[in-house]
Amino acid sequence: MLEPLPRTRETLIEEALARIDALSARRRRMLCEQPLHRDVSLPQLYVLMLLQERGRMMVSELSGELHISMPSASSIVDRIEENGLVERTRDDIDRRVVHVELTERGRALVEEIMGLKREAVQGLLGAMTDEELTDVVRGAEALERALTRLGGG
Repeated sequence: MLEPLPRTRETLIEEALARIDALSARRRRMLCEQPLHRDVSLPQLYVLMLLQERGRMMVSELSGELHISMPSASSIVDRIEENGLVERTRDDIDRRVVHVELTERGRALVEEIMGLKREAVQGLLGAMTDEELTDVVRGAEALERALTRLGGG
């Protein structure tokens, strides 16, 4: 019987990336299947979640965050503004500057989405053994340490 070859650091990184990509794709598919999100596209949802996280932003900031052109970002904002999820407000000091912020309806939608996400993750974690949960906690701690080393935390 042949013994498996030891995994190199590069092999481990590639395996971790493949597993993370597969989990992310699965999560995206689950998110798209929820009826709540059929009226909101994924780019629109990303904008809403970004605004929830950071507060009001300019369209230029949103376009930079999304890595898309200003006209594309503005078009996304137009569509979610038509649905009453965001509103544009002019800056008090410089009236040329326009900010985008969540409306109460937009905030409620994001909170509902985040609640669904939390419930789904809670269910997934609840299906794990104590040993698997310990592995997840250790893995999350390792990710936090790596982010700190990279200056992201």
